[in-house]
Amino acid sequence: MDKKTILYVHFHKETREHAKRFYEDADFNVLLAKNTKECIKMFQAEKPDIVQLLHMIPEMDALDILIKIKNIDSDAKVVVLSADGDGTGDEMDIFMNAGACRYLYPPLTVDNMIHSVYVAANED
Repeated sequence: MDKKTILYVHFHKETREHAKRFYEDADFNVLLAKNTKECIKMFQAEKPDIVQLLHMIPEMDALDILIKIKNIDSDAKVVVLSADGDGTGDEMDIFMNAGACRYLYPPLTVDNMIHSVYVAANED
């Protein structure tokens, strides 16, 4: 099986580096972006198998990123990570209706993040 590529989007450098290590350990190729501009540019240039981004991040609109990605490639697979475990599900519905393939609530463990990316990346 070919190695899948994930584009991980997060504003915090240490979090991006940590994610890079655990996704590489799980046998993914990893691309990192810190903001909307980097994410869209990298998505267009690299065509990753999956994009994973945090729902609520400073100076970025995750829904806007999702919509831009889906406008570029309607088949793109995007996993959204919620930072708030107390959500009503409305946020999830908005993202899923916009084309996210997964929406994860806390606690966000390395295992459930890797599992969600693996499953989404291997779906047809």
